[in-house]
Amino acid sequence: MKTAVPLSYRARGFTALELIIVLVIGFSIIALSASKMGELFNASKITRATSSIMELATSVRSIQGQDGYGAVGSLTANLINNDLVPKTLKIKNGAIENEWNGAVTVDVINGGQGFSIVYPSIPKSACSKLATGLLSSGIFTSLNTGTPPILTTTSTPQNVLTSCIPAAAGTTVTFSLEVDGQPPAAP
Repeated sequence: MKTAVPLSYRARGFTALELIIVLVIGFSIIALSASKMGELFNASKITRATSSIMELATSVRSIQGQDGYGAVGSLTANLINNDLVPKTLKIKNGAIENEWNGAVTVDVINGGQGFSIVYPSIPKSACSKLATGLLSSGIFTSLNTGTPPILTTTSTPQNVLTSCIPAAAGTTVTFSLEVDGQPPAAP
């Protein structure tokens, strides 16, 4: 009669402990990758938002007449009707929407000599990067988040960070960007 030969360690396969260790390592790698992907998507939205705002400002400047932008009021409908809204922004129910689904408005200010772009619903995580990029462009006279100080091209990084703190936890930031206008009064 033959006796059963015991299987070697290699022939038996993984033990439960080894399988758990492999799964923990695998899930850790997946979780780390997913968090980096979120950062990548957020950076992409910030870049797209910066580009959208700059394109919108360029579109508005293209309709400036010899006497400025005309009577004080909204330019939003005019931009939509003349197909001057950047393709990176959505048009929904007669309004312009940004990357974070906030209703963007463009208004004539300073007696028709300038305009402002109100760009709402900016998450706190995107605020300082977006503000820094827009201020360094040199297009905007000022940027107001509703929280002093009003930012200009000479604002310090600390001013930008302070302005990007929303009034209430969980809320978003709204940019009020001005071109060729007088900086708004601090709230």
